[in-house]
Amino acid sequence: MFRLIRKTVTYLIVLAATITLVATGYLYFNQDRMIFPAPAGDGPAVLNDGLEIVSIKTSDGETIKGLYHPPEAEETTVLVFHGNGGSLSSIRSNGVAFAKAGFGVLLVEYRGYPGSTGSPTEAGLLLDGLAGYDFVAERSAGPIAIYARSLGTGVGIYVATQRSILAVFLVAPFDSVLAVAQSRYPFLPLRPLLRHPFESDRRIGAVEAPIFIMHGDQDRVIPLAHGQRLLEFAAEGTRFEVVKGGNHGLRSHGTVEKSVEFFRSMAGHTAQN
Repeated sequence: MFRLIRKTVTYLIVLAATITLVATGYLYFNQDRMIFPAPAGDGPAVLNDGLEIVSIKTSDGETIKGLYHPPEAEETTVLVFHGNGGSLSSIRSNGVAFAKAGFGVLLVEYRGYPGSTGSPTEAGLLLDGLAGYDFVAERSAGPIAIYARSLGTGVGIYVATQRSILAVFLVAPFDSVLAVAQSRYPFLPLRPLLRHPFESDRRIGAVEAPIFIMHGDQDRVIPLAHGQRLLEFAAEGTRFEVVKGGNHGLRSHGTVEKSVEFFRSMAGHTAQN
């Protein structure tokens, strides 16, 4: 009897260890594809919507694509960073909306995504974000704001710690990719294995620009708790809006319109001072 129990326990321990090892190996070797599921395509098309296709050189020699519309006079220019499964084509309507509002806009495409060279990594995407900022700064003396969603919030937050930013608008952000992954796979030792942790919780406290966060309470990709935890590390006064019934995309919840109002109010406040 006891021998049978001992054999059963041993079998279960070995089975659990094997499953953990296989799962860990799968996640380790497939993490790039899981974190950066770049869609197929050749990049943005030329359309008559006021957005120009531009090529931007990064500091490490890659060439990334962008969709650009110059600002009116010294108006604000908005840098837009999309999520990990997006592309310039999927967020093009955001750029058109910002342009129609009178803002300049640059939609930044990441390395390894349609039209851009290289392969995506956390370090690479952060350089892409800085290259986008510098591209805009060379062409306008006006302020620069950031609109970012999902994985793009990790890029946007980093850029805001490295450059002068008017304001930052974050849609469905995370505290860190590591934390999101650990919440999904709590039984796996992910910290030493994850190559792209995107630890926004460690960076957001250094952002001096005003921040507005929107997060849906029905978000299944990046649950609300991760956005709320990010808020704990942000500067006092950071605005946080929970969208009742909102999922991850928040496509129909007026995020661009809210950001336009936010950027205008921050620009007006800056001008008064």
